[in-house]
Amino acid sequence: MYLSAGLQGALSVVDRLFAEPLEGVAEGKSGEDWKTRLQELVQTRSRLSPRYRVVSEQGPDHSKTFEVEVTVGTELFARARGRSKKEAEQAAARETLTMLESETKKDAPG
Repeated sequence: MYLSAGLQGALSVVDRLFAEPLEGVAEGKSGEDWKTRLQELVQTRSRLSPRYRVVSEQGPDHSKTFEVEVTVGTELFARARGRSKKEAEQAAARETLTMLESETKKDAPG
């Protein structure tokens, strides 16, 4: 790849293929499954399941960006973008968890 497309082309391919699996490695957070954590929290609280919906897709097929929203019941919690549907869903779940956990801290007796 490097010989035919140069450094920038090779980096682009590496980024596209490995960015998601390597996300968070430096912080020791590789493999975080935000969707599973959100599913467990929401079902414990309300017996509902989070739903993910692709709101938009932008860009050419080889370099799309997806925007996904997450709802619980009828309440919209977060929208997030990613280079794949999975990445966007994980980001939306992470944002929703952050919101729900901060609400829990506010409501806790202190």
